[in-house]
Amino acid sequence: MGAVFALYSAWYFWIPKILGLDYSRSWGKVHFWVLFVGVNLTFFPQHFLGLQGMPRRVSDYPDAFAGWNLISSYGSLVSVIATFIFLDILYIQLTTGKESSRYPWLTPQFYSDIYRTLLDRAYGSLEWGLSSPPRPHSFVSLPLQSIHFTYVPHLLLKSKIIYRNIADIFTKKNIKLISRIIADILTKENIILVSKMIRNMFTLNNIKLIISKMWMDKWLILLIFWITYFHRCIPYMLAVKHNS
Repeated sequence: MGAVFALYSAWYFWIPKILGLDYSRSWGKVHFWVLFVGVNLTFFPQHFLGLQGMPRRVSDYPDAFAGWNLISSYGSLVSVIATFIFLDILYIQLTTGKESSRYPWLTPQFYSDIYRTLLDRAYGSLEWGLSSPPRPHSFVSLPLQSIHFTYVPHLLLKSKIIYRNIADIFTKKNIKLISRIIADILTKENIILVSKMIRNMFTLNNIKLIISKMWMDKWLILLIFWITYFHRCIPYMLAVKHNS
C-alpha cells in the first residue's frame, strides 16, 4: 500500500519531465482519492478479520468471516476503478497533453514573481534547468552546480526588502513613540509596585513551601525509579536463581 502510493507519487512528479507532456492535475487528484478509498476499504477490514481469528492466505473461510471479506471485495473493485482512471489519465496525456515547461512545479517565493523566477532560473537541481524531455548529451562539459550562486539573487533581494521594512519601522516618530511608552511604563510608582509584588512573592513561608515541594517531588521520583527497577530486576534474579 505504501509502496504503491510512493510509485504513483514519483510517477506524477517525474512524468512531465520524462515525456515533456503535462497531465490533468484535477484528474490526478481524483485518482488519488479513489485509490485511497479503495485501498483502505480493501485492507482495513482485514485487521478486524485477524482479530476475529481468521488466518492469512487461505482460499476458503467460514461464513462468519464473510461480511468483512465482502467489504474487502468491494474495496478491490474501487481500486480497479482507480486503475482505469490512471490509465485514462495516461492516455489523455499521451494523445492530447500540453507541452510541459522546464520546471512544472516551480512556485515563486513571496518576495518575487514568476517572471523574475524564470529569468533567474533558480532551480533546485540540474534537470529542472533542461528542456522537457531532456535532450541526449545536454551538457558539453561538466556543469557547475552551486546552491550559493543559485540563490544569491534571491537572498540579495530578500535582504533589501528586510532592510526597507526595518527602516520603515525604526523612524524618528516611532522611536519617540516607543521611548514615551517605555517612560510611561517605567515610572517610580510602577517600579515600587513591582518591587513590593516581588517581596510579597518571595517571603520566608513561600520559600519553605517551594523547598518542601521540591523535596517531595524528589522523593516521589526516587520511589518511582526504585519500583520500576525492582519490577524489572526481580524476575531476572529469580530466573537466574532457578537456573543455578
